Amino acid sequence: MLIRIYSATGWRIPEDNSLMTSLVIEFGHFLIEQCGDLNPEEIALAFRTYALEIKDWGKSMNLSLILQPINRYRSARHDASVREERLKTASKDAMYAALPVGETDWSDEWERVKDAARNGQIRSVRIITPLYDWLNRKGMITFSPAEKRDIMEECRQIYALEMKVALQTTTIPVPAAREKYELLIKEGKEWLKSDDLCSVVLTASKIETVRREAVKAIQNEKTQ
Repeated sequence: MLIRIYSATGWRIPEDNSLMTSLVIEFGHFLIEQCGDLNPEEIALAFRTYALEIKDWGKSMNLSLILQPINRYRSARHDASVREERLKTASKDAMYAALPVGETDWSDEWERVKDAARNGQIRSVRIITPLYDWLNRKGMITFSPAEKRDIMEECRQIYALEMKVALQTTTIPVPAAREKYELLIKEGKEWLKSDDLCSVVLTASKIETVRREAVKAIQNEKTQ
């Protein structure tokens, strides 16, 4: 593996035999203790992808230098995993949303959400977008069009803040995400032209509307 790293990076290998022997031994321990979550091909990929971004300043190969591209790879792999999980969730919601109008009775789901509101857990309960569509068909969405737009704007701002934090904390440059963020915070409604941004914000606004309708429903129960 050290030879593969050298081939990918050109980092200097210690010329002194004793130092080289020590590096080989310590590298073996390093792989066992700190790289148990990676297979050899992933380690090689990490160096092919990120090693050239590391400023080694002419240093000989060492464990600290080796760890940097590996950590960058781990970060990128984690980000990819998070995106994949979000896509799976979105796919499930899309599957529910694709059900024919009137096919499903979501009254039990609505009661579950209202129970969460009664118990002060409305922010943690999972809400699916077909519940909004069902409530809308039943005429149970009480917010005016202007109020719905205000909720969507709040969700847009929250999503923009989440994207800003993600861009500031990631160690991997993501130009496409940066472009979407810039579009999202831009004045006007140009962001609505992006299917990805529009889908995320619209879904979030539907879920937030259901939350607020559940809270209102419980408040109305108490006043009756």
